[in-house]
Amino acid sequence: PDAHEGVTDVSGSDLVMLMEYWYRKYNAKTHKYRVSVAYIAGGALLSHEEDMYKHGLYPFVVEAFTPIEGMPVGDGLVQELVPMMRYINRYARYIDENLAMSAKIRMLARRNANLDVEALANWDTNLITGDSIGEDAIRWLQSKPLNGMAPQQMIQFQTDIKQDSGQNQFTRGETAGGVTAFSAIAALQEAGSKITRMHIAKLNFGTKKMAEQIMWLVSQFYTEKKVRMIRGADGKPKQVDMSADHLMGGDALEPQNERDLAKLPPEMQEDARAFAVERQKKRKPKGEVLPPPPYTVQIQVQGRNPLRVQAQNEMFIQAYTMAAQAGQDFPLTLLFELLNVDGKDKIMPVLRQVDQRTQQIQALMAQAQQMTAENETLKKAIAQGGAAMRKPVPAQRDLQGMTVPDASAAVGGVKQEQSA
Repeated sequence: PDAHEGVTDVSGSDLVMLMEYWYRKYNAKTHKYRVSVAYIAGGALLSHEEDMYKHGLYPFVVEAFTPIEGMPVGDGLVQELVPMMRYINRYARYIDENLAMSAKIRMLARRNANLDVEALANWDTNLITGDSIGEDAIRWLQSKPLNGMAPQQMIQFQTDIKQDSGQNQFTRGETAGGVTAFSAIAALQEAGSKITRMHIAKLNFGTKKMAEQIMWLVSQFYTEKKVRMIRGADGKPKQVDMSADHLMGGDALEPQNERDLAKLPPEMQEDARAFAVERQKKRKPKGEVLPPPPYTVQIQVQGRNPLRVQAQNEMFIQAYTMAAQAGQDFPLTLLFELLNVDGKDKIMPVLRQVDQRTQQIQALMAQAQQMTAENETLKKAIAQGGAAMRKPVPAQRDLQGMTVPDASAAVGGVKQEQSA
């Protein structure tokens, strides 16, 4: 760039402005836009790149405070509120000048009264002489107060600028009419933050478009096989395939992904396989049109309004109460995982320890009940065995029909004779 006339060396004391010029052209054959960029500095073209991104969108998102139709940019907060602020400053200057004039007291003196003006103006002089000292010879002169319309107009502009900027008394926590309840104050804050929510929704929409463009870039530039090692919520490391074919569904018919398809329900396998075939047909070589990524982006704000958080917590508590009344299992640990409360990171470990102890106690109780049932079964079996042993055995007959004496009876008879 230094070879061109008018280009300043950036290593010196002077700097040169670099302009990044983005433009795009419509391709009637592919029905897509081709976005290009040119870098210009000091009246010289430094670089020119054509067909940079296949999504055909500008690689930036413009979200204006107030959009203007037909323009890529709109008005900002300062541009909208500066005119009203200037009016407020003007009326404040009027009031300040009037107060300064009213604070300065002046006197009117007749010329033929022959008063010593210097002594009259000097507040340290105790004695003032003159030919006439009547009320018609000297009187006090005070500026007339400002018209009340000026302060009222200034207050009205202040109220308007607060409303337009979203900084009204409710969003700042100020209440009127004796409202002291937390729920009522939260409801007023929620009602007074409509403008803020509207601008936050626009920012979320811009973030969504940025995420969609990032997925397009992944689909275009992640051409090589990439595997990353990540650590999930369970704390265990695992490999994740980061290549575009895998992330965009182009390799769904490969053997390792065929096993994943087999894990799906039977009614979903055919649709998933047909989707993979369609994706492979649409995946074209670099330089041609790429299909849109098969993902849907949704932006959700994690920090919610206190009123919504309170309503959601009450809903979870009611569900827990209903489950307890119906006799259904709803662990207390699950309830606190759903609740949005402060200090959850300290409460959850204690609850998990309590759940583990409760499960251990329940397992021991179940084991004790099982052992008790087994003991009862053994007792019954022993009792039945003893009863069977005490029962007399009937006489048996041999093959010739002769009666065979009972051995136990014989033994008993012998014992009886011995005892006799």
